[in-house]
Amino acid sequence: MPRKPDPATPPVSLPRRRMLGAAAAAAAWGAPLTRAWAQGDMAQGWPARPVRVVVPYAPGNISDSSARVVCRHLGDRLGQQFFVENKSGANTQIGTDLVARAEPDGYTVLYTGPIITVMGPLFEKLGFDPMKELTPVSQAIANPLVFLVRPDFPARDMREFIAMTRKEPQKYFVASGGIGTMPHMAHELLVSMAGMQSQHVPYRGGSSWVSDFLGGQITGIFDNPSSAIPLIKDGRARPLAVTSPARSAALPDVPTVAEQGVPGFEVMNWFGFFAPSRTPAAVLDRLSAEIGKVMRLPEVSGEFGRIGVSSVGSSREKFGEIVAGDFRKWSSTIRERRITPE
Repeated sequence: MPRKPDPATPPVSLPRRRMLGAAAAAAAWGAPLTRAWAQGDMAQGWPARPVRVVVPYAPGNISDSSARVVCRHLGDRLGQQFFVENKSGANTQIGTDLVARAEPDGYTVLYTGPIITVMGPLFEKLGFDPMKELTPVSQAIANPLVFLVRPDFPARDMREFIAMTRKEPQKYFVASGGIGTMPHMAHELLVSMAGMQSQHVPYRGGSSWVSDFLGGQITGIFDNPSSAIPLIKDGRARPLAVTSPARSAALPDVPTVAEQGVPGFEVMNWFGFFAPSRTPAAVLDRLSAEIGKVMRLPEVSGEFGRIGVSSVGSSREKFGEIVAGDFRKWSSTIRERRITPE
C-alpha cells in the first residue's frame, strides 16, 4: 500500500521564483549539451550528399592538381563525391567570395593558398573580409619556392644575384604569376630584407612567363618545385636558392635564401581548406580529421614528395596560426613596399 504522508512533516514547496530560477538554470546548462548533441549528429550524418570544393585558380597547376588528389581520397573515405570546381579570376577573389557567401553547412568549401592572407590588405574595395567570413579547416600541402635563372646567367648563387641588381637596378627583371601571388610577395620581401633591386614583372597566372624566361626577356623567377624541377632536370633553368627555412629534400644541393646572407627570410607556399565561418564546429572537426588521415597516406605523401611538396594535414588550430602569421607578415610587407593592385 502507498505510504501516507506524515502530518508532522508537511511537504516542502519551493517558492515560485526559485522554481522558475531552477528551471532557467537547467535550461541554460542543457542548451549547450543539446547543441553539442545536435552538432555531433550532424557531423555523423555529414556528408549526406556530394561536397563542392571551389578552387579559385585555373586548371593545370599545383593548386588544382593537389586539390583533385586530396578530394579523390576524401571521397573514397567518406562515401560521397568531393568534386572540384574551378572558379578563377580577379586574383582568386571570385571563387573565394563565392564560398564566403555560401550556406555554412559543410557542403561548399574552399581550397586555396596564402593569397587569401594577401587580398584583404592589398585590395581596398574587396567587398568581403576573408579573415572573418572564412575559417581555416586544414592545411593540406606546403612547399618552398625555388629561385631560377637561365643556365648561362653569370651569378653563381643568390648572394651574387642580389649584388648584381644593386649595381644595375634597372637591368634585371623577376617574373611572377600576378600581383599578390607568393612569387611576387617573395620578391617584395627580398627587396625589403636584402635591398635587392630587380624589377617585378607580373604575368597573368600559371606559367605564362616561361617563354619570356627561356627567351631572355625575364632574368629570374620564384617558382613552385612542381614546375621548377622539370625545368632544372631539362637543363633549361638553374636554381640559386629555396625560400624555406631548411633545404628542400627534393633539391638538397640548393641552399636557402637565409643561408646566403638574408637571415630570417622565409616564404612558404601552401594550400588548404577553408569553410564559411558559421559552419558547425563538429563538421569542421570531422573534415579536418579526415584531411589529416588522407595526407598521412603513404601513396599521397609519396606522390607529393616526388615533386618537392610536403604533405601536411594540420589541425584547425595549427592552420589558423599559420594563416594569422602570414596575414601579419604580408600586411606589413604590403604597407612597407606600398604595393597596389595595379
